[in-house]
Amino acid sequence: MGITFSDAARQDLAEITAWFEEHTALGGAGFATLIRRTVERIGKMPFASPPWRHAWRFRAWTLEHVHYRIFYEVTDQAIRVVAIAHTDRRPGHWLDRNK
Repeated sequence: MGITFSDAARQDLAEITAWFEEHTALGGAGFATLIRRTVERIGKMPFASPPWRHAWRFRAWTLEHVHYRIFYEVTDQAIRVVAIAHTDRRPGHWLDRNK
């Protein structure tokens, strides 16, 4: 099953990676690697994360060691990443762009 990123999720990734590059020891490359590894896990086990309680069609995978989640939906054809968002800041702010 293929994995795609929405344009908004790509923008999330670019913005968060830049922030990590400027403000953390992990750096932007480290954050991007964490995302890549997590997306690979999602591809192998797309139903490992339960449906997100605020919008059941999406699933949320919490990243290890950082306060971010990857939100995605599983269809018959693919896994679509729709957002990468902080766990504590403005939960669900990305929902409006995925209606």
